[in-house]
Amino acid sequence: MRRLLLLGLVLVLLGGCTMKATYNRLDWLAAKYLNSYIELTDEQKLVLKQRLADTLEWHRSTQLPAYAQWLGNLQYDVQDGLTEGQVNQYGLELLVFWRNLMLRLADDLAVLLPRLTTEQREALFARLEKENSSDGREVAVVSVEKRQSEYAGRLEKGLGRWLGGINEQQKGLIRVAANKLQPTETDSFRMRVRFQQTVRSLLEEQADEDEIRRTLRSLLINNESRHNDAYQQKFENNRRVLTQLIVDISSTMETDQKKYLNKRIDKFIKLFNDLSGQGKHQASRSCATC
Repeated sequence: MRRLLLLGLVLVLLGGCTMKATYNRLDWLAAKYLNSYIELTDEQKLVLKQRLADTLEWHRSTQLPAYAQWLGNLQYDVQDGLTEGQVNQYGLELLVFWRNLMLRLADDLAVLLPRLTTEQREALFARLEKENSSDGREVAVVSVEKRQSEYAGRLEKGLGRWLGGINEQQKGLIRVAANKLQPTETDSFRMRVRFQQTVRSLLEEQADEDEIRRTLRSLLINNESRHNDAYQQKFENNRRVLTQLIVDISSTMETDQKKYLNKRIDKFIKLFNDLSGQGKHQASRSCATC
């Protein structure tokens, strides 16, 4: 599911009336968020500031143009309805974007984490354990039926935001798909806890920066392969269900929905290219209805 919705997460991050201002302050916002977990020293703050500034510049110059191109291609293909093969290909491209981000994050964390003092590490993991305790209780009490109802609501809201609303046929497709999705929140929660435990062990063993980087890269970009067979089956089921839903929704789009979608995509193509300094987007393929 994450692969298919990655760009959606990026767009949510940039959503609202201050999209450009938010993006341009991501390094500051990220540092502020981290400071809510750890009280950094002045030296650590300088290291973090430089890493975040470099990462934001990397993302601005290399990733945002790729997002714009991805959206332009999708805008062209969706006009006649997407095929299963096309949806799978777009999902693979999103996976590349995701892995690029995770690799960069791993490198940044590998520089910062070894610089934490014993007291800082203890405070960080105490905070994480407290959150895990709360989140674990919440995950455990939610039934499959409630999860599926939540999925239907999120899908309906998300698709409606991009299509300017959805019709009754599409609502039915969403409900059917949501009822076929198999919840993975418990599996993901357990994976998160194991990830934290691995990082904690690395720091307690005083692993060097290279070892931390290698381990983090493996954990962050190959996390699905570390789940058991039961999770893998659920993950594959959900991928197929969401792929088919996207195909079905694209084939039932009305003229007004296509126009609305084109305007939304144009908005974000322009945003990404403006932020990256690329200027006016030059689509590789023309779209007669754009």
